[in-house]
Amino acid sequence: MDNVEYKNHKTEFSYKLYKENRFFRKSRAIVVKDNEVLVIRIDFKDGRQPHYLLPGGGVDDGENIKTTAVRETLEEYGAIVEPEFYLGKQYYNVPLTRNGERFISRRVEFYYVCKYIRDDENAAFGIEGEFSNPEKTYTKTTLSLKQLKSMNCKDLNDMDSKNFKKLIKYIENKK
Repeated sequence: MDNVEYKNHKTEFSYKLYKENRFFRKSRAIVVKDNEVLVIRIDFKDGRQPHYLLPGGGVDDGENIKTTAVRETLEEYGAIVEPEFYLGKQYYNVPLTRNGERFISRRVEFYYVCKYIRDDENAAFGIEGEFSNPEKTYTKTTLSLKQLKSMNCKDLNDMDSKNFKKLIKYIENKK
């Protein structure tokens, strides 16, 4: 599956949920290892400022949101984690087009602080097609508390300011 096929698959899933009047539920893991947060850095070939993603993604049918955070962290970062507590959630909309029809994908994203257990050397970096975009480069990295404090919350997963502040406070208290 290439990046176009991956995006089409996600659009089809979003459209199905839209027709069923359901939210696209997502779960993200906030993994703190040695006082740094595990993230995926996105560098844009057009020179825009880097963007950072917390490991996470869509909740599969029949899957709970904690399990999604664990699964997605393994798939996207190659780390085995264990959820410690729920940090918060945010709602947002994504405008999409499917076969010429415009629709709004209503989404809710849950954030879980997870304990780092260990890396899995056999894990892939993202599922097939997920991180293959000729206009972007994806890299696994970490962000320190100092780096996080210097960022705009929108540079981290488009997180809202309330959850971003909770994340900063959690890391400050962990030290």
